[in-house]
Amino acid sequence: MGNDAFEKNGDNIERRVDEISEILPPSTEDGLIKLAQRFKWNARKDTFKYNRPKSNDFDVLKQISEIYQIPVRQIKREIKDKEIVLDWMMKIDVKDYKEVQNIVRNYYLKPEEVLNQAKMETKN
Repeated sequence: MGNDAFEKNGDNIERRVDEISEILPPSTEDGLIKLAQRFKWNARKDTFKYNRPKSNDFDVLKQISEIYQIPVRQIKREIKDKEIVLDWMMKIDVKDYKEVQNIVRNYYLKPEEVLNQAKMETKN
């Protein structure tokens, strides 16, 4: 789940996601489904802040870790790597869906190669 924010970029108004929340399992007390904010956009820095789950919150990263037997730190590393690739795609102004599809496909076929290209081109 996420909320949209609008930002002016030159003459264009762009839609931005400003929050990402995960759906928590229904409460045993009231049976209601609740949301937990996991990422919040900082407009000033143009970055996302990860909001660590409280101890009584459902933690989707922990659940993924348990299901797939992957350490949480590895999942976080993979998320960070994908963030680098997405930032790079924004920097090189990828807008055509076929270009996006090609980069994503190449990332899944050769993740290190695409990640290294993204890192090199983002540094310049």
